[in-house]
Amino acid sequence: MDIAVLEFFESIRCSFLTVICSVLSFFGEGLFVAACAVVALWLFDDDRIPLTVLFSVALNSFLKVAVARPRPFIAGVVSRVEIDGALVSTMDLKPCESFPSGHSQSLSSLLFSYGLEKKQKKTYLLCGLFCVLVALSRLYLGVHYPTDVLTGLCLGFLSALIVAILSEKFPKVLPYVLFALAILALIPAMCGTAGSYLKYGGLFVGLAASLPFCKYIPRSKASFPKKFLRIPVGGVLAGCVFAFTLFLPAAATIFLYFLIALAALPAARIVFYLLKI
Repeated sequence: MDIAVLEFFESIRCSFLTVICSVLSFFGEGLFVAACAVVALWLFDDDRIPLTVLFSVALNSFLKVAVARPRPFIAGVVSRVEIDGALVSTMDLKPCESFPSGHSQSLSSLLFSYGLEKKQKKTYLLCGLFCVLVALSRLYLGVHYPTDVLTGLCLGFLSALIVAILSEKFPKVLPYVLFALAILALIPAMCGTAGSYLKYGGLFVGLAASLPFCKYIPRSKASFPKKFLRIPVGGVLAGCVFAFTLFLPAAATIFLYFLIALAALPAARIVFYLLKI
């Protein structure tokens, strides 16, 4: 079934659909999803969305390395769409990290976390539809099997549900869960696959260290339109952190992302409160 579905998508490839699917796939890119999660944190003063995304990313990272499933184009099932100069490239993917789909899982965790906040059927429907479209774009590009994207969608929703339950019923448990997930995210790096996994570990450790102190930080009571000023202010704060990293050695990746987590959570809240935005 997996192969038949992929062969169908390969048979309908054309320049128009390639552009459409490349744009759709962009919305599942890790950097875009992470930026949306941070902006949601700043605007809504709610830790749940970024925590859900990080929870999902840690689980996805561990499963990718544990399963080590070759991508369809590596297995020779279909060819991949090579997009030169477009929004999305399929050229820098790790060859044996097909299962589960990171794009599908991270986006579904982001959107369904928002959906669980709103608790509206219309919101669930729109979130689900958009997640499915992004998942289908990954099949069209030839970089995932149907079971990869289906599992990613389910795990993203499950991540949102788990974090929602923990936030409501066991809020004191969250920091310990995050520390455990930091270790889970670092296991691939310990196995010789570094890079992005060190980033996840640093983010989790930073968030877990920050959460116990955030409840003591007063929150600004600015009106919602005024809260949009938090985006450029937070962006400058994050930019300062990145500028600082120019003086750090490349081996300090985990420390860098630990600092980014501190900037995004407690430091940003203090700045927003002082500026009354």
